[in-house]
Amino acid sequence: MGKVPFGVIVASHKGGVGKTTISVNIAVALKLLGYNVLLLDTDFTDPNIGVHLGLEDTDAGLLALAAGKITASRAISVHAPTGLHVLSCELEGSVAIPKLVYAVRLFNILLRSRYDFIVVDTPPGSFPISIFNKFTRLGKMMALIITTPDTTASTAAIKTAMMFDNANVAHELVINMDRKRRYSISPKEIREAYGKKAIAMLPFDESIPMSIGERIPAVLLKSRSGFSRGIIALAKIVAERAKAIADKDSKTGD
Repeated sequence: MGKVPFGVIVASHKGGVGKTTISVNIAVALKLLGYNVLLLDTDFTDPNIGVHLGLEDTDAGLLALAAGKITASRAISVHAPTGLHVLSCELEGSVAIPKLVYAVRLFNILLRSRYDFIVVDTPPGSFPISIFNKFTRLGKMMALIITTPDTTASTAAIKTAMMFDNANVAHELVINMDRKRRYSISPKEIREAYGKKAIAMLPFDESIPMSIGERIPAVLLKSRSGFSRGIIALAKIVAERAKAIADKDSKTGD
């Protein structure tokens, strides 16, 4: 991998599409593929990464680190079953800092880190993409826009795509919870609205609620499920994209 971590921004304008579930599982999948990975929770109002991984008792995290109150080693938790590093947002955070200060402090720390990938679970809706400017300028980032095959989620995906287009951030579409029902929007309709084919289609999987309840990522709990196989394939695509960019940079001397 290159000298700068590759950022994977998982986003959606609509809640309830499985964004956090995908963030957690793709981070674990990349870790299982042998990469050093940091999973970052930037949902200040409803942080759930820790809940998915059994790390909800964390008393200091992203906000305290961004405010300069603790070190990265103190803020980052380790998911023992996988070795995945997790920077959660405090469940009862009382630290309030300007977003620009947050951006400078936090991402300067992360850009100097040893990680191959930083997977970022974002809050639903719009958020300040400017906090990722350094990754964007270096070309070390891609966004995964999560949608489901229904009208409201697909409309939200288009809004998210426009947000990333305006910020010159490369993005791909992931269709989650595909039930293949008659009233669902077809992949062709979603492709026509979005402008290109989805990079992945993840089936509806009844093991997901179980995995959340047991605090075990689906790729570990049910590794042979359709969802888990889809996540592993998606992680490999992301890794190939990052490697291609790193190889290009090494040839140009960046």
